[in-house]
This record gives sequence, C-alpha cells and structure tokens, in this order.
Amino acid sequence: MNFVWRRPRPVLGPHDPAYEAKLSHLHTLLANLPDDEAAAFQDEVDLNINPKIGSSWMVRGQQATVRTPGNNEKRYLAGALVWQTRKLLISSPAARRDTKLFVAHLNDLRRRLRGYHKIHVICDNAGFPKSRAVEAYLQCWQHRLQLQFLPT
Repeated sequence: MNFVWRRPRPVLGPHDPAYEAKLSHLHTLLANLPDDEAAAFQDEVDLNINPKIGSSWMVRGQQATVRTPGNNEKRYLAGALVWQTRKLLISSPAARRDTKLFVAHLNDLRRRLRGYHKIHVICDNAGFPKSRAVEAYLQCWQHRLQLQFLPT
C-alpha cells in the first residue's frame, strides 16, 4: 500500500487575527522605549533531574545504559531577558509552574530592575498571567509593571 513509518510534521494552529497589530505594537514599544522604562521577555521552563533518554544506535544484543540519579524531581524556573542590557534574570526555582511562580518572578523583576520607572513584561499567552491573583497583584503595581502579550 506504499505506507512508510514516520512522524507527522507539526504545523502552527489557528492564526491569531490580531497577529500583525500585536507585533506592530511590540515593535513600536521597543523602538520608542524611554530611558526610564525597561522591557523584558519572560517565560518559564521545566527542569527534570532525570535525563530524557531517546533512542540510539547499539550493537544488536547489547543494550547501552545511562546512569540516572533516581527519582525524577521536577523544578520550574521563571526568567526574563532584559531588552536593553541583554541580561537574563532568573528567579528562584519553584515546585510548580503556576500563578505563584509568575507573581514571585514579577516581584523579583520589580526589585532587580528598580532603576527603571516602568517595566514592560512581554510574555506568552499561558493561563496564569491572566489569573485573578496576577490581576490583583498588577492593580497594586500598575504604575511599575505592565504586561504585554505576544501574538498567539
């Protein structure tokens, strides 16, 4: 039947109708950023203590081994790349990737970038930056922090 064993090719999902407008807004923001304001591209990452083991070539009948530390313990980091300085600011690791981690990172950015009047945090469209807890936090700090979202 002329079938082959392959993985499907991933393609991007639905197109964001406001894609061009959002990108234009971010370009304008970065091009005209005042000296007393900072922009930081923010994201989170999962850290696994056990390595991910994929396939490899081996001699038939002999299986390679990979030493692992034991139980897999996950940690999550939040970091931001500061547009002006190109410095990567990483907050303390957390046990979960959630609103609590995001708010702790915003707090960290606010303290570490205290020389700037306003900080524009450019982030993806994950659910927790739009949570009630983050909205409440931003109500207190709206004069210092403003979230900017990337196109979906």
